[in-house]
Amino acid sequence: MEGQIDEWNVALRQNILAELTQVKLKLLQQQKCRILDEREKSNERMARLTLQNEELKELVANCERTIAQKDSIIANLTTSLNKQKNKEGLVRSFNQWKLRHCDEGERSSVVA
Repeated sequence: MEGQIDEWNVALRQNILAELTQVKLKLLQQQKCRILDEREKSNERMARLTLQNEELKELVANCERTIAQKDSIIANLTTSLNKQKNKEGLVRSFNQWKLRHCDEGERSSVVA
């Protein structure tokens, strides 16, 4: 009878140890799956952030090009305005000269 109890005790220990080993393996497998899921989520997040970063870089480049174009347009307009001012000044000077010349012509014809 004592032999049977010892056999039963040994079998029980083996079953408990086997069960504990299975639980341990199952927990390790679950943890491995969680780590893989987290790694996959992290990689997806990194891919999204990288894509978003590239899109933002493109946006910045577009904004810089637009600003450069606006600066160029402003410079062209400023140059055109300055040329127009110069033309107006020349026309004003010419008209003043013409008026003086006409006045001088009238004076000389009245005097003569």
